[in-house]
Amino acid sequence: MSLLYHNDTIIKKEKEFIRALLSQFCKLELNKIAARWPAKAVTQFFFS
Repeated sequence: MSLLYHNDTIIKKEKEFIRALLSQFCKLELNKIAARWPAKAVTQFFFS
């Protein structure tokens, strides 16, 4: 019983860890996109 409980706890921790990693990755990707937007807007403004 304790082994089963232990495995269940590990799985929950792994899920939390993966979820945290994914959210961090998404934030990074969003930041990259957001950082590109002003540059695109400026170049379009100057070259239009």
